[in-house]
Amino acid sequence: MKRITLAVSSIAAAVTLVVGGCAGNSSSGSDDSSDPITLMVIESMTGLAGVDQTIPKGAEAAASSINDTGGVKGRKIVIESCDTASDPNKAAECARKAVSDKVDAVVSLFDPIGVTGVLPILEAAKVPSIGPVGIAPPEYSSPISFPFNAGAPGGNFGMTAIAKDTGCKTVGTVGDTNADFGTSQALVSEMQKAGLDAYLVDVPTNTADLTPVVSQVLAKNPDCFAYAASGQVAVQLFAALRRAGSTAKLITASGSLVQPFVTALGPVAEGILGTQTTTTAGDDLKPFRDDLAKYQPSVTVPTEFTLSGWYAVQAIKQVGDGLDSVSAQSLTDGFNKTTDLKLPSLPTLDFTKTIDSKLYPRMFNPNVLFAQVKGGKWETTSPEWHSITEFLP
Repeated sequence: MKRITLAVSSIAAAVTLVVGGCAGNSSSGSDDSSDPITLMVIESMTGLAGVDQTIPKGAEAAASSINDTGGVKGRKIVIESCDTASDPNKAAECARKAVSDKVDAVVSLFDPIGVTGVLPILEAAKVPSIGPVGIAPPEYSSPISFPFNAGAPGGNFGMTAIAKDTGCKTVGTVGDTNADFGTSQALVSEMQKAGLDAYLVDVPTNTADLTPVVSQVLAKNPDCFAYAASGQVAVQLFAALRRAGSTAKLITASGSLVQPFVTALGPVAEGILGTQTTTTAGDDLKPFRDDLAKYQPSVTVPTEFTLSGWYAVQAIKQVGDGLDSVSAQSLTDGFNKTTDLKLPSLPTLDFTKTIDSKLYPRMFNPNVLFAQVKGGKWETTSPEWHSITEFLP
């Protein structure tokens, strides 16, 4: 398996921001230097998928820092945000709002439920999606989508890399095959190709009683159990497995089992293995932490979601500074030509190169870190990036 040494690079932070809600300030979308550059965060902050509400905070911190040092080509950055509330209809409304407000880009898009309805609207209006928290295959194939990391697919398929690395032989997993874009079945298929005895127990996401599910999982006496979909379901499954006496190694993704869920599991969480597609702990992320402390002090425990908002705005600063003018179209063109985007704690990104994957060709960073829960918190176990290209369908 290919390994890539963790790239360490700092980027200058910068800018003040005017914060709006979904009904925030509208932008003319012109290149006039007196007009702001308007960016919109579309995030599922509430409802079933509302596991985090800090993406706008990260974006705002970056924008405030950038604005305070001159903006992008002299233009200030304005951040709007729109909560999809885990509702596909509201997600589409947010996308239409981004178009009607003539935003220059959507940043750090996150909506596991409504994203497939958002992208066609943005595509039709030629509004780029910069640094999405990637969930679905379209986010890794759409021509207007520019993901910075492997996202949920990486976290999911990266579990195969961990299972092999940790010596698993029989791996059980569960999934809702009617709602996960076939990800569960694809994971099992890729694990089997990797020589693991993997099997799937199909279960609807909203199943109230998971006891029968756990019984089916344990019927084959797995030495490992892998699951990285709903963090809420993961808490129930992992706790139920331990109550049933299973000592199987538990494998997940840190982006799924976020800190509140780790805390909810208590002692059960200790030793859980996981993939990370980004980390907030890198020494080179001091500019990120400094921006939060200065401009968003209410965020005392930043998450990968917070960082994704900060990354997206910082990337627009880098690419925008190299353009003649900044607009939705010029940003799309600029990112498509960028070969060396540097963001702290991520490998250098080249948006001109796709990968050999049917579902995820625009996964420009198909790498994960390995992590483990220690002392009730996720810790990266090694600074090496592990390529997961071979495990992607």
